[in-house]
Amino acid sequence: MAEHLEDVRFAVSPQLRQFWITRFDFLDGALPGGVNPSDIDQVLERNRHFLYIECKRPHQPVPRGQQILFDHLVDAPPQSVRLLQVVGDPPDDIRQFGWWGKPLASTTLDEVRALVRRWWDWAGRA
Repeated sequence: MAEHLEDVRFAVSPQLRQFWITRFDFLDGALPGGVNPSDIDQVLERNRHFLYIECKRPHQPVPRGQQILFDHLVDAPPQSVRLLQVVGDPPDDIRQFGWWGKPLASTTLDEVRALVRRWWDWAGRA
């Protein structure tokens, strides 16, 4: 296998962090077809129940590849996977939230915190 490593060529970013921002472009070009890794901002696990939380700034669209990932994630077994989308500039400014695939609703930080706590309590009983 080592003899084939010389055939793999892609640009590696010399700097992974710049201005306190984590950069994920170091895998650009590593996969065929323009596929790039995705990230999810937060995840909680309790008793094999999973809550993923994705945060976007207002007017920041969810990229198509990430939409596909989220659609497959929430449809995959186990059915105890939830994805909460939060819009704003956390932690100080949270404007909207909603379960993936459902309409977004206006919200506050306290409401998001209360929803996550209700999920946590539910997952503890399930």
